[in-house]
Amino acid sequence: MERLTLTHMAPVVAETERHFSALGNSSVRLSLMSVSSSSMTVAALSSAVCSAAAPADIVGILVDGSIGILSLRALGTDGGKGVEDRFLARLKLVLSAICFGREMGPLCFRAVHRWATELSEPGDLVDTLMDSRPTMVMLPLSRKANGAPFARPAEALRHSA
Repeated sequence: MERLTLTHMAPVVAETERHFSALGNSSVRLSLMSVSSSSMTVAALSSAVCSAAAPADIVGILVDGSIGILSLRALGTDGGKGVEDRFLARLKLVLSAICFGREMGPLCFRAVHRWATELSEPGDLVDTLMDSRPTMVMLPLSRKANGAPFARPAEALRHSA
């Protein structure tokens, strides 16, 4: 499946409206998340978000310029927190791979979770997201998961010789 680039993205609100009308009175749980960063370009961040999104997620630009991720899923026991945690873990891996230990500022992250039947129109989900308080997510990009410092490929070769 080919991922969309920023130039091919439809606005998340339009995609949300399309899916919302198809859901009707289903028992689907909707999670809408947004990510923004003052230390990355929108193009770089959207590429990272597209790579980190689950295959069925819809990714696009929200009205405030942040990158939106719409996730549809069946009933779960985590209330949506698992969707957030899994997405953020994948995003951290993607960003770690492309940033090579360069320190970055935090990401501004928001998430809301609703049943499809709780919403009277798609804009309700977006409005709820925009009204929610953002969380600043610190990205531990200066170290690998095993605690060893990042090294650029040329530096790693020099030190291993």
